[in-house]
Amino acid sequence: MLDDVIGVGRYRLGRPLGRGGMAQVRLGLDVSTGHAVAVKHLTGELVSNAHARRLFSAEVTTTAALEHPGVVRVLDSGEAMDRITGISTPYFVMEFVPGDPLCTLTRQGKPVSVEQSLRLTRQLLDVLAYCHDAGLVHGDIKPANVLVSPTGGVKLVDFGVARSVGELCQTGPASRPVESAADDRPVPHFVTMKYASPEQMQQLPVDARSDLYSVGCVLYELLTGRPPFAGEPEKLLAHHLFDRPSVPSEYSSAVTSDIDAIVLRALQKYPQDRYPSAAVMIEDIDRALEAVRARSSVPALPAVSATESTTWPARAVVAGAQARKLHQRRLVRGVSALAAALLLLTLPLRRRD
Repeated sequence: MLDDVIGVGRYRLGRPLGRGGMAQVRLGLDVSTGHAVAVKHLTGELVSNAHARRLFSAEVTTTAALEHPGVVRVLDSGEAMDRITGISTPYFVMEFVPGDPLCTLTRQGKPVSVEQSLRLTRQLLDVLAYCHDAGLVHGDIKPANVLVSPTGGVKLVDFGVARSVGELCQTGPASRPVESAADDRPVPHFVTMKYASPEQMQQLPVDARSDLYSVGCVLYELLTGRPPFAGEPEKLLAHHLFDRPSVPSEYSSAVTSDIDAIVLRALQKYPQDRYPSAAVMIEDIDRALEAVRARSSVPALPAVSATESTTWPARAVVAGAQARKLHQRRLVRGVSALAAALLLLTLPLRRRD
C-alpha cells in the first residue's frame, strides 16, 4: 500500500478505481494543478517480482508513446515506498477519465441497444486501428479496459500485456498471478480468458486479428448481455478453440443477420478467416449503423389492436352497408317531403275549380 501522498508531495491518493492482474488504480489529486488524476501502481504481492516490474515499466513506455484521443494519456511516472513491504514501488499518473468502464453497461446481463453497441465498438476499433498501425497489439481487449465518458466517447486503458505484432503471446507468468472470481480470472499471462483469442490461449504469435477476436467477444456481449462463452477455465479454453457461439440474434430480435455476420467473422478460430484489419471491420460496422439508423427513421404505422387487425375488412363492409341504408332513408324522406309540399300547393287550385 502506497502512502497517501507520493511524488514528493505532488499527488494525494484517494479511493481505488480498479484492480487488475498486476496493478491497482487509485483516484488521485494533482495538488499543483488541482486536477483529478488516476494513479496506477503494482500490487504489493508483485512489487518484488522482477518480471512484473519489467512488464509495468514497458506499459508506461508503451502508453506514453501513443498519441490518440482514444488512449488514456500518461502524465507522470516515478517510484514510491510501499509502507507494507518497504520496497520502492513503480507507479505512473494518467489523466482521469470520468465515467465508467464498458462492463457496467452489461453488468445486469441486459443487452445494450444495437445502435449504441455498434457505435461504441466502432470507436474502439478506431483506437485499435491506430495502435495496430503503430505495430502494437493491445492483447487484453475486454469491457473493463474500455472507459466510457459521460459524452459517450471511449478511452482504451491497460497496455500491460501489449506487444509488437508477431511477438509470441508469452509474457511469462509472474510469481503468483492474482485471480478473480469464476470465469473472469486471468490466465498466467494476465489475459482474461473470456475475451482471449485462440492463439493467445495457445501462446502463439499474435497480430491485429487477435485484438479483433476480442472485439468480437465484446460486441457479442453488448448485443446480448452475455459473452460468447462462459464456464470454468478448462471449458473456456475448449470453447474458444473449438466451439462456434450462438448467433446474437438468438438472444435479441433487434439484431439483424448482417450484424450476426460481423460478429461471427470476428470470432473465427483461425486469424486468416477474420477481418484482416480494424479498418475493414469498421467498414462493415458503418454499413450496419447506416441500416439501423435508416430503419429507425421510418415512421411507424399506427397501432392496431389484435381485434381490428383481424376483422377490419368485415367491419368496413358493414360500415359501408350501414352508410348506404342511411343514405336511402334520407332520400326517401326527402322525396316524401317534396311530394307533400307539391300536394299542399295544388289544394287551393282545386277549391277554386
